[in-house]
Amino acid sequence: MIKLDRIGFVIYEFPPIPYELYIKCYGRSNTQQVLVQTNDDALEGETQTEPLVSKTKWTQCPISFNLSATDNLEKLKNECSGVGCEELVDGISADYRRGGTDTNASLYQFVEKYGQIILSLLEEEDQYGGSQSSDQNLNSDIFENNTRDLKFSDQFINMKVDDVTFLKGRHVSHTLFCRESDVKLITVHQKPSTKDSSTTELVNRCMLCQWDITQPSTPLHILVSNSDVTSIVCNDPSLVVAGMRDGSISVWDVRDRTLGVRVGDTSLRPASYNTGEW
Repeated sequence: MIKLDRIGFVIYEFPPIPYELYIKCYGRSNTQQVLVQTNDDALEGETQTEPLVSKTKWTQCPISFNLSATDNLEKLKNECSGVGCEELVDGISADYRRGGTDTNASLYQFVEKYGQIILSLLEEEDQYGGSQSSDQNLNSDIFENNTRDLKFSDQFINMKVDDVTFLKGRHVSHTLFCRESDVKLITVHQKPSTKDSSTTELVNRCMLCQWDITQPSTPLHILVSNSDVTSIVCNDPSLVVAGMRDGSISVWDVRDRTLGVRVGDTSLRPASYNTGEW
């Protein structure tokens, strides 16, 4: 048996060339020596990541403004409110633009809130004939003396049901005051005994009327139901809920102006929602 020995040796060994020798021999061949120095000649500066924003506000008391100066709406708005800012953007600020989008909604809320008050005052003026010399004269025009032997009251307010064309000859089956408004009264008028074929089908249905007892001459809203009403609930004057004989429930939102159906000079309101239609 032959056993070979292992022998290792270096065929070529070349130590690294010192950097100085390499530069001396090859440093100037196809190369360019550049000397740089950092941070010694750098310019120093300070920065603020969150810029400081300042605005100048002014206020004026008492308020003074000129209605003829309408060339700058923002300036007129500030003068009317008695407070403003010196910096203006294109004459109309972003706040004014945002406020403009709510103009229609604000106007509707204003008319809805104070319109009934104005109508009530006008009706009182018409009933009282402009004479408000005493409380006795004031009450005698809206209250009627008790000639019907009502044991619980000396006087009463007569809702002018017969003056409304669609309510003549209808039996009143339910009456209810709104829980949140003691001047809002709901009355339910059942279907007429004889149907009028010459009018729209809505007129021959059961109707609900919302009254303001300070304006007894005409109802505020006339609501039309799909069936005979058996019960009513009215906590919020703007919402009327009624149970029907067929088992369905109807809801009227008197604030919704889009559902009114004009019949002559009167606006009839179908239900905003009915469980029997779904």
